[in-house]
Amino acid sequence: MKKGEKKVANIRENLNKYGFLWLLIITAFLFTFLIAITGQHIQDNHKIEVGAISTKQILAPREVENTIATERKKEQIKKNIEPLFKKDSQVDERVLSDIKRFFEALQQTQVLEGEEQSFAFIKKRSPIFLTEEQFRLALGLSYIQRGTLEKTCIEIAENILDAGIKEEAITKNILDVKDEFAQSDLSLELQMLGYHVVSSVLRPNIIKDEQATYEEMMKRLSTVEPVKILPGQKIIGEGEVITEEIYEILKSLHFIKQEQQNQYIPIIGIALLILLTQGSYIYYVFYFHPYVFEDKKESLLLFFIYISVILVIRLMSNLPFYLIPISIAAMLISILMNTQLGIATNVMITIVGTMIYKGNINFFVFFLIGGLVSALLVKETMRRNKVLRVGCLIILMNTFIILGLDMLLLKGYSQEFLYHMLYGVLNGGISIIVTIGSLPFWEAAFDVITPIKLLDLTNPDQPLLRRLSLETPGTYHHSLLVANLAEAAALNVGANSLLTKVGAYYHDIGKLKYPSYFKENQMGENPHDLLEPDLSAQIILQHVSNGVQLSKTYKLPKVIKDIIQQHQGTTVVKYFYYQAMKRNPDVPIVEDQYRYKGPIPQTKEAAIVMLADTVEAAVRAQPLEKQNEADISKLIQTLIQEKLEDGQLKDSNLKIKDLEIIKDSFMTVFNGMYHQRIEYPKIKEEKEENTHDDLDRE
Repeated sequence: MKKGEKKVANIRENLNKYGFLWLLIITAFLFTFLIAITGQHIQDNHKIEVGAISTKQILAPREVENTIATERKKEQIKKNIEPLFKKDSQVDERVLSDIKRFFEALQQTQVLEGEEQSFAFIKKRSPIFLTEEQFRLALGLSYIQRGTLEKTCIEIAENILDAGIKEEAITKNILDVKDEFAQSDLSLELQMLGYHVVSSVLRPNIIKDEQATYEEMMKRLSTVEPVKILPGQKIIGEGEVITEEIYEILKSLHFIKQEQQNQYIPIIGIALLILLTQGSYIYYVFYFHPYVFEDKKESLLLFFIYISVILVIRLMSNLPFYLIPISIAAMLISILMNTQLGIATNVMITIVGTMIYKGNINFFVFFLIGGLVSALLVKETMRRNKVLRVGCLIILMNTFIILGLDMLLLKGYSQEFLYHMLYGVLNGGISIIVTIGSLPFWEAAFDVITPIKLLDLTNPDQPLLRRLSLETPGTYHHSLLVANLAEAAALNVGANSLLTKVGAYYHDIGKLKYPSYFKENQMGENPHDLLEPDLSAQIILQHVSNGVQLSKTYKLPKVIKDIIQQHQGTTVVKYFYYQAMKRNPDVPIVEDQYRYKGPIPQTKEAAIVMLADTVEAAVRAQPLEKQNEADISKLIQTLIQEKLEDGQLKDSNLKIKDLEIIKDSFMTVFNGMYHQRIEYPKIKEEKEENTHDDLDRE
């Protein structure tokens, strides 16, 4: 091949391998760029003046005072202030003095002769006016009657005055005087005389207190809360007239500028920042999580989560940013992929979101810390009964971050502070609900499996596990032991230990079809003794395909189905293969008829289940004297080496050092199972016995 043709071939190979990935990267950059330049950082310049029509809706990017509305509230208070009153004690004194002067004048008329002279004297000395009939009645009173009447008049006057008399209510007070006299012990004539005496001198003693009224008004004005325009609140809608009040608000928010801003410079700056941010992120993923870009589904999953959250930020950019559930990305990626990748994605999204939000430092701090903590906490939701607890912790974390930011920037309590706390609570609740609630969608759309789903599959009440325990108790016990071995090994080599454990639980479900043909379920006779080796081999081989079929029937995740299909690889059912050769030494035996169809394990998890399955069956089949540390270790080493030499592990991504770790992990588990065994002298191994043990490993 010529040099030029080789270069073209290399380019085509790279395009086939990375073309789809580059398409996603370029799309993510362009989408982010378009979202950013339409955010708050780039504003349209349109005519803003009183009386003009607004060409777009404008929302407040931050809190500002509406000074005109505040003044309007104060004017309303001034208008509605009720006047305060005070009691004029001098009025009380004058009223009582007039009553006393009347009775003193009446007493002095006793020395005068004639009614005319007495009437003139009283009129001159007293402000009380009496009719001629009342005058005669008063003159005819005895000393005791006058004293009693005077005392009653003064008492009733004092009672009415003490209750207070307002000018607008004096008519009612005079009627009260009449009622008071009606309740006294005086005769009806004296009651009427006393009523006329008191009512004629009664006057208002409750008057307006101008100074107190003014002080009360000033006090109320000082407590008027400024009218605030909150972040995200609508100032004016598209097509609405700009009033003087709206104009002042826009002016306070710096929407009105003297010179037109050159928008090309910030656009170029945004493009550079996005390029640097996404470039750093892509380098990180390539270096630390290369498997993501090697798998189209993983790449698409990461792409769609990123795009979705960026779109949410833009759609909610006119609302208070504390409401935006950005941490959803960190939590989803932590659950579906990897916690470290979730944290890194959160950093990138936070930087991009800060650009959309005009470089708001509060935005950056809140979502950087919030996303980090959420990504770490959300792993606790692997059990559904912990979702509420994690949600509460995320809400608490949000409120603490907001508390710190507001204490630093607001420097005091305000209504805005309470709103921010409420937004933080809503953000945390929405984030955890959307994250957990959307997991089934991501699982179905991108064929991923979550820890929550895997843990559900470990429940003994799952239909297949219940069937295993009831119909094939031996296989069920074997699967539990395999799961213990596989989980320990997976954990130590960095594989998905939970997936490996679940795969081990279900790897032999195919034995449900013919349970008595597998040694661990046999209580008496072995049905294989009545069958030809080739037929027995077919029954054993079919437990894999039967298992795959059951996994589809019971809708197990594809990764579990793959482990079921791959856990025997393309190994040979040696026992029946040797039996066939022994029975028919002169007939050629086709080895492929005794070999599993595969494929061989394609992942670390499937390979570990294969090794654990083989090792558990072999160790269990060993006689008691061989169940000691030395013999078990030697057996495990032999079995792993056989699988390696047979090519069963070549596609599993396991390294030689991983196999050593797996062996040590198996030994640790077996030591816990057999640590009380007494070591017996080694007995010479017989080849026939070892060969027969293969039946137990199937």
